[in-house]
Amino acid sequence: MAHLPCYNLRKEAISYLDQQKINFQDAQTFFPNTAALSEIDLSDDARNFDNFDGRKTFVFYSNVFNVDDKTNDLLENNKAYRSTKHFEKSGVFITIYKKVTSN
Repeated sequence: MAHLPCYNLRKEAISYLDQQKINFQDAQTFFPNTAALSEIDLSDDARNFDNFDGRKTFVFYSNVFNVDDKTNDLLENNKAYRSTKHFEKSGVFITIYKKVTSN
């Protein structure tokens, strides 16, 4: 039951992506969030995220996803990504990360 806040947070995070005009093709995530929105939200929205491989600009991450320690460290403790938006409720969170580019 602890994961239940994730669904509303997920909707908020997707709304944020839409408001910021961040294309789903520019973002990646982790299982099970790679399924089409229509399958998770029971909607007509067929968009989906690619599975994370580090090649896209944005990462949609939640602490309810089963992410290995190496990937978790890459996102949270590395200078390769920075948090652009964080949503949290009852210990569950979703963070939108953006890849840091060096110029």
